[in-house]
Amino acid sequence: MLIREFHPSDLEPAYQLDQSCFEQGISFTRGQIRDFVRRPGAISLVAERAGEEMAAFAIGQVSGSRAHVITIDVRAAHRRSGLGRRVLEELLARFAAAGAKTVRLEVDVRNAAARRFYERMGFEETRKLPDYYGYGRDGMRMVKEL
Repeated sequence: MLIREFHPSDLEPAYQLDQSCFEQGISFTRGQIRDFVRRPGAISLVAERAGEEMAAFAIGQVSGSRAHVITIDVRAAHRRSGLGRRVLEELLARFAAAGAKTVRLEVDVRNAAARRFYERMGFEETRKLPDYYGYGRDGMRMVKEL
């Protein structure tokens, strides 16, 4: 599996993958994804095999010594294969190379599998975020020191 930089032509496949990974209200619009990858300090990655559909993508942003994981999306057929770990490890390595010391992310409190995954990757839950994903849908802030 190749992990490479996000290209403008990846917008539609990334949007479709995000729609399949997250419920409405949590998933991003095309415009949001486009804006995220264009932000100053954005690091955007795609995982794929030649000739196959996008298996995963991740978007993050570095600002000084802090970094933010905006999203990591892994196609259902590739979950539990180690691909999510590989993509996150590459994103974290790029954050560190850009000077980040602390990384934060937000995750739906109902997504126990994702919370356990991030804990295994060294993130710690630091704060519940009431209504982060909309009324009655709380988020959890997680932080990792690099």
